[in-house]
Amino acid sequence: MGMGPIGIFALQAVLLSGAGRVIAVDLSDDRLTFASSLGAIAVNPRTEDLASRIRELTGGLGVSAAIDAVGAAETRRQCAESVMNGGRLVFTGLHRAETALDFNDLVRRELKIAGSFAYSKANFKQAFDWIAEGRIGLGDRIEIAPLADGAKWFDKLVRAPGREIKVLLQVSESPDATSH
Repeated sequence: MGMGPIGIFALQAVLLSGAGRVIAVDLSDDRLTFASSLGAIAVNPRTEDLASRIRELTGGLGVSAAIDAVGAAETRRQCAESVMNGGRLVFTGLHRAETALDFNDLVRRELKIAGSFAYSKANFKQAFDWIAEGRIGLGDRIEIAPLADGAKWFDKLVRAPGREIKVLLQVSESPDATSH
């Protein structure tokens, strides 16, 4: 859930780890196109009923695991509703602090819930190795912009995310800062 940089890297990590089918959910068709190019089944809840589509794709069972890389109350709820009995929920997004989830339902369905905020040295090394080997990445979806344009880019990414998945702000215009 959420195909920003964390969601895209999580998608690639689960695919590299051997996940069969992976469903990518986002409101941006541009980001879903990229997720599809990586091997995901794209679902946009603006144009499809998410719960119905998940049931259709999973034979009514639900997904075995769901990762929320958004952190909104709605996406957390959608992840919980999408997971099969005994499934796993991983929450990484930090958009909103408060979320109402039906804990009686979570307990009855025996869901395993984990939060993931940072990484171990081993996780970081593995991710760095995968990026260096070209096994994962953001492709041409990285935008490099001057630091002075930071507020404009932040507003665009929050208000209307599109093709860009990550914006790197360049602090200096010196000749040494021209390499990516």
